[in-house]
Amino acid sequence: ATGQDVYAFLAQRAAGADASAEGVQKGQRAASELLLAHGIPGLRYLDGDSRNAGEGSHNYVIWDEALLTPEAAQIAPQYSRKQATKAAYERRIDELFAGGHASRQGAVLLDGSDVMGLLGHEHVPLVLNERHLLDGRSSHPEMTAAAWKRVPEWLENPAAVYDDPRHPGRLTVIAPETLAGYPVVMAVELEPARIAGGHEGPTQLLVTAFAKTTGDLPALGFLAASGRLQYVDTKTAPVAWPDTGDVPRASGRAHGAKRILTEKSLAAWRKAQAAKAGDAPAFSLPESRASRQVQREAS
Repeated sequence: ATGQDVYAFLAQRAAGADASAEGVQKGQRAASELLLAHGIPGLRYLDGDSRNAGEGSHNYVIWDEALLTPEAAQIAPQYSRKQATKAAYERRIDELFAGGHASRQGAVLLDGSDVMGLLGHEHVPLVLNERHLLDGRSSHPEMTAAAWKRVPEWLENPAAVYDDPRHPGRLTVIAPETLAGYPVVMAVELEPARIAGGHEGPTQLLVTAFAKTTGDLPALGFLAASGRLQYVDTKTAPVAWPDTGDVPRASGRAHGAKRILTEKSLAAWRKAQAAKAGDAPAFSLPESRASRQVQREAS
C-alpha cells in the first residue's frame, strides 16, 4: 500500500457512510488530524508533470498551520541532489548488494554537496568508492543497503565535520544518527588524485562510510582546541557523538580563533543559494521520526 492508500483508507473510515462532498471533507480532515496527532506533520506527492513520469519534484501539504515555514516544519531546501540522481544511486546500491561488480566511475551520491559548499569547497558531484563498499560488507555488516541509501542525507545534515590530520585534503564527516548504537564515520576526499572515469569536470570522492564499532571518536573539545573542527550541529552532535563533552563554539586560540560553523550557518548558506538561483528550490523532508512513520504506514 502507498501513503495515498493509507490516507484514503483513514479518510473513508472517518467519513463512514456519508458520501457527500461535506462528508468526504470531514473524513479527510479527521484523517489529517489523526496523523498529525501521531507526529506526522503532512504529506507530499508528485506534482502534475512528475506524476506522468513516476518521479521528479513534489508538492507538500502541511496540516499544522504553525508549521507553514520551511524552518518550523524542518524542511530544508536542498540543492545537492536531483530526483534522478537519488533514484540512480539507490538502484546502484541494490545492484551492488545483489552481487554487482564495483565500477571505477562510481555512482553519484550528490550533484553537489551543500555542506562542502558551506565550508568553502567546490560545489561539485560527490561520487562513491564502490570498491570500498564491497570490501567492507564483511567487516561492517551494519552498513546494509538501507544504511548506504541514507548516506547522502547524512552527508548533507552531518553532526560534525573535521579535518583528518593523517590525510591532508580529506574531511571526516559524522552522521547525525547512530547505527546499532555506534557513530557512523564518513570520509570525503576533496580533490581525489585520480578522478573517477566518465565524470566530466572535478568531483569529490566518498572514500569510506562505516559504523565505528571499535575505539572512540576524538572529543569535540579536542578537535576544536586543535583547530580541526569545521562544522558541528549543536542539536544532533550530542546524540550521535555521546560522552564527548560540551559542544564547542569556537576553535582554540593557539591555532588562531575562528568560528565553528553550525546548522544555522548551513540554513543561511542554503537561503543565500536560493536567492542567487532566483527560484524556489526543491524541498526535501529529512528522515525524521515523523517521515519514517509515514514510510511504515505506507508499507
